[in-house]
Amino acid sequence: MRRCVTVLILLLAAFGALPAGAQPVTARTQFEVTYVAADVLYIDGGADEGLAEGMEMDIKRLEPGQPLLSEKVIGNVKVIATAGQSAVC
Repeated sequence: MRRCVTVLILLLAAFGALPAGAQPVTARTQFEVTYVAADVLYIDGGADEGLAEGMEMDIKRLEPGQPLLSEKVIGNVKVIATAGQSAVC
């Protein structure tokens, strides 16, 4: 349902049909690893941010003080479970 609403808002924005002052919803695209255990890791985003079981994400490392362009992909994970504010990969 949330994806349908986001798509509708983006379509309305594209055609200039949003009410004055309304802001389109932007999806979060970066999450942080909050905990690592055995064969899984936990991230700080979940179903409330649009994550769903089966989604795949790249894991990137950014050294402190370095620009975003210097981040390196160090792996890929698949979401195996979600809660409102967290996910297990």
